[in-house]
Amino acid sequence: YGLNLSAIQIHYLPSDEEYVYSPYVITSLLGDCIVLTPAMARYMRSKIILLPSRANMAQRQILLYDRYNDKTRRMRYGDDVFEHLHNVFQPLNYTIVRFFGNETFERTVSMFSSSKLVLGAHGAGLVNMLFMHTNTTVVEVRPENYAVLVHEQLGTMIGLNYHVFLCGKGRAGGPIPVNPFQIVDFVKDILLKMGHG
Repeated sequence: YGLNLSAIQIHYLPSDEEYVYSPYVITSLLGDCIVLTPAMARYMRSKIILLPSRANMAQRQILLYDRYNDKTRRMRYGDDVFEHLHNVFQPLNYTIVRFFGNETFERTVSMFSSSKLVLGAHGAGLVNMLFMHTNTTVVEVRPENYAVLVHEQLGTMIGLNYHVFLCGKGRAGGPIPVNPFQIVDFVKDILLKMGHG
């Protein structure tokens, strides 16, 4: 993520009962674990707002995270989703950007914090919602047989408008089945209801 690891103090957790109150935590999780406590989320947000690459406020920007570089668990028809987002929202003065997951840390912070809405495939990259502003919107795209709610609980905990688009059944290894027209209509309905049409 572009971090200078030599300048960061690293702590190892001797047991899973201890928390490190740091803006960055590198850990492995079981899919059904909720490890981030409300106190930890508040602390992380208090540090995140100080990051120089974080935008002061969200713009009329929609960010697509379709796991493009993931050959197995990517959002099916991601190119079509991106094109359809352009066709529908550019006339409404929205900027459409795509997050690939290989951006620098600074660019990642900037992209997510500048977005009024993030449309993202279920996956670890959605944790970047931590950089978003309160009352902005996340739409998580996940198959209906995925029971992992960690992103939804995180988004709600930090004050985001969180929505889930269920898109049929998917295998654990993907891809995530998506109809580009249905998902873009879903996003449009959310923005209209919020008065952001």
